[in-house]
Amino acid sequence: MKTSLHFVTICSILLFISNITLTCKTKQIDQEEVAPLILIHGGAGTIPTEMNEPKYLGMKAAVSAGYKVLEESGSVLDAVEKAVKVLEDDPAFNAGRGSKLNIFGHVEMDSSIMEGATMKAGAVASIGGFRHPVAAARVVMDNSSH
Repeated sequence: MKTSLHFVTICSILLFISNITLTCKTKQIDQEEVAPLILIHGGAGTIPTEMNEPKYLGMKAAVSAGYKVLEESGSVLDAVEKAVKVLEDDPAFNAGRGSKLNIFGHVEMDSSIMEGATMKAGAVASIGGFRHPVAAARVVMDNSSH
């Protein structure tokens, strides 16, 4: 699938000891065919050696699922949600099924999603009982003023 782009936004995040700076620059590009690109990261922190392969396979599955949605519908937002759902279903990741327990032994999850063209966003925090917290965040974005 090819997508025609008119503008591209480049963002970089610089993290200092207690200061986070987000810098974005938007520039016009020629209207040309550009292949979609999906980037996934499997979290932060130290990864035990025995988790390297499960995390790699999980990220590969998330990229494949998101790319398939892009090919079928072209919806970037649907592709992102699908890719995150794959990560939430994989116990190798600290999301959804793989969430860590709080001090009371319960799962509390946070998630957010944003649509860049309109700057619409949705988020949920400290929720439990959801298989896909990103879907709950999407509902907040699509059905509320937040």
